[in-house]
Amino acid sequence: GSADKRRSVQLALLHGKVLVLEAENCRDWNDFLKLTAEKLDKLGFHSFKVVTRVQGVENLEWMPSHARPWNVESAEWMKHVRLLRIGHEVVGEIRLCSYVEEDLFDHFDRMADVMGEAVEEAFRICHRKFN
Repeated sequence: GSADKRRSVQLALLHGKVLVLEAENCRDWNDFLKLTAEKLDKLGFHSFKVVTRVQGVENLEWMPSHARPWNVESAEWMKHVRLLRIGHEVVGEIRLCSYVEEDLFDHFDRMADVMGEAVEEAFRICHRKFN
């Protein structure tokens, strides 16, 4: 119900904040990828990809071994795309994907908005650290 949806959005906000805080501890882009994948996996996302024009970070991609969940037979593959900005410059995009039941499309978009913003902020933190 709607209470479960609110809780899952609150959980996404929490995981997003933790992602941003823990990005400070990343030593390289592999750490960023692993950290981001861990947070997205816990929230039920089934893949993410960061495509950029940033040298050395052109593609960061994750898809878990259980990419198609066994319990979601009538779901559709949904993709949420967010532009990736450093300052005022668009340097790429973030793609968050998941298998989603039709009645949860709007909910997926809210969760993806929250996590897309967190991934973007964590990316900027890591970009500052590594460049």
